[in-house]
Amino acid sequence: MPGLLLLGGDTAYGSWTPTPEPLTDVAATKAATTCRAALAEPDVGKRVAVSESRGEWTYVLLAGPGTEAICLMPDDLVGQENPEDHKDEGFFGSYDPDKAPPPTIASDGIDETTSTQGSTDEGWFILSEGYVGSDLIGVTVHTSSGLDIEASVAGNRFAAWWPSQEQSSDHPAETWSYTVHLADGSTRHPS
Repeated sequence: MPGLLLLGGDTAYGSWTPTPEPLTDVAATKAATTCRAALAEPDVGKRVAVSESRGEWTYVLLAGPGTEAICLMPDDLVGQENPEDHKDEGFFGSYDPDKAPPPTIASDGIDETTSTQGSTDEGWFILSEGYVGSDLIGVTVHTSSGLDIEASVAGNRFAAWWPSQEQSSDHPAETWSYTVHLADGSTRHPS
C-alpha cells in the first residue's frame, strides 16, 4: 500500500474491543485533522467515510475522488495539531493518492478493497476495509485466531481492525471471513 507511516506507541491494545463505538461528528473531525497532519496530506475534499473507537484507539478512513487515507491512533493523539511531536504515543497511517474508483457491488454484496497489517509499540494488528451494498446494515469479521469482530458500517463503507501477531514460522498468516447482515434480518457468508 502506498505511503505507509509507522510511529512508535505505548497505549495498550488491552483496551481493544471487538465492538466499535462510532465517533461523534466533532470527534471524527478532530481525528480527520490529526490524520491529515500526521500524514502531511492536504485536505483536498476527502470526507470522513468511517470513524470509530475501540477501547483507547481511534480509527478514521478519509475518502475522496481518487484518494484515500487511513489512520489508527491512540485516543490521546486525537486533536493534536502536531502529531509528529507525539510519536511515542503511537500512530499508523496510510495515504493512497491513486485509489481505484469504487467498485460496483450487488445490494447484498461486500468488497474488501484494503487489508494490511502494521504495528505500533503495542504490537501487530490487521486492518480491513472496503465497500458494502445498499442492503447491508452490518458486517462481522471471523478470524482464524478465533475473534468475531463487529465492523463499522457507514454509508457504503465498512472497516475493522484487530490485534494480531507478526507472521513467522510459529505464527502463520492470519485469515478471516465475513458474515453480512442484511436489512431484512437475514445473514449470509460471502465467499
